[in-house]
Amino acid sequence: MVAYLPVDSPATQLVGRICAEFLEMPGLRLTVPQARRLFGLEGATFDMVLAALLDAKFLARTHDGRFVMAAPQM
Repeated sequence: MVAYLPVDSPATQLVGRICAEFLEMPGLRLTVPQARRLFGLEGATFDMVLAALLDAKFLARTHDGRFVMAAPQM
């Protein structure tokens, strides 16, 4: 499933904020509950935003389910 976000939606603003946090702290590794608390996301919005970042290959999931910044594709 590919997640698409409208360009002017609040979810798009959240994507920018999440990207900025991971770029500022490249070693950041968050569990689902930690990500929900840090970014103030719940339910469908959380699922949609994180799915979009995973689909875009900006984020990846570790074997234990944590969100991390994906390795650059060479």
